[in-house]
Amino acid sequence: KIIDKYNSLIYFQTLCCDTQAANLFINSSLMTLFIKMVHNPTHPPNLKVQLCMAMGLLVRHATFINSDLSNSGFIDACVSVLQDPNGKDRKVKRRCAACLGELLFYIATQSAEDRASAQGPWNI
Repeated sequence: KIIDKYNSLIYFQTLCCDTQAANLFINSSLMTLFIKMVHNPTHPPNLKVQLCMAMGLLVRHATFINSDLSNSGFIDACVSVLQDPNGKDRKVKRRCAACLGELLFYIATQSAEDRASAQGPWNI
């Protein structure tokens, strides 16, 4: 049920502000699931808003993001939500833009060594 997912995400957001928890969650299969759910056109806008908020909080509070996330389609999913001509809900687009902004800030603040090594595969 959508309402159960919605309520679970609201609770989950309270857990995302802890650095250790954020590191664990963002590098787990939960993030891949969230990306798929945001990209799914059948999910209602209020659920997508909560998904984007949870992903943005995870990126903001994580101190390490595994290179696997770069291959998960995170950036592509955010960009497709922003470019969706049928996406009339501005709140979803604003939250998705904020989530993408958090990720781009994380990528931009990586050290030159991390960007040059295999640990930093983010190509924008």
